[in-house]
Amino acid sequence: MKTKQTAERITVIVLAVLVLFGAVSRLIIAAKLPIWGFVPAKQDDALMVLNGWNLYHGSWLGQYNEVILTKGIMYPLLLCVSAGTGISIHIWVMASWILASLLFSIALYPFLKNRILFLLLFGLLLLNPAFSNKYIFLRVYRNSITMTEVLLIFVGAFGCFARYRKGPVRSLPWMLLMAVGYMLLRFTREDSA
Repeated sequence: MKTKQTAERITVIVLAVLVLFGAVSRLIIAAKLPIWGFVPAKQDDALMVLNGWNLYHGSWLGQYNEVILTKGIMYPLLLCVSAGTGISIHIWVMASWILASLLFSIALYPFLKNRILFLLLFGLLLLNPAFSNKYIFLRVYRNSITMTEVLLIFVGAFGCFARYRKGPVRSLPWMLLMAVGYMLLRFTREDSA
């Protein structure tokens, strides 16, 4: 019995080290990746950069024109935070994905009831191939944060569902997280209403 517990403990430690290594590796790789934009996309990439630049320089909407209110504010706001902190936009996006993945694994823990499965789920979410895609992750566009926002909605829903029998106090943080995920998604995409 003691040997089985020791073997499980070693497995958990090894998996935790591998997952931590994976998370740090993803952040290091994200820091080295170039930013890519589709220049002719006046209403997409160029508008995101322009809105982020306007926010950074204290001009909320910038010069008024026909496209100024066509896109949501969350990605330009993230560009503004990135410029203000000097931390690459890719690091911000990857760090938010890592946090959402961790929260998703925590939300599902009552169903998993196993630290090994918890770490495997978190590790698999870290390996999401979309975060290696030129058109999703590298592009200066809102699609890079949309997956994280959608995952936050699912985090809140699963977390609330997994804990609803324990009373509203245990479910409330998860409901709030779901509401925050929805709000972020709503203010990222103009077509999410």
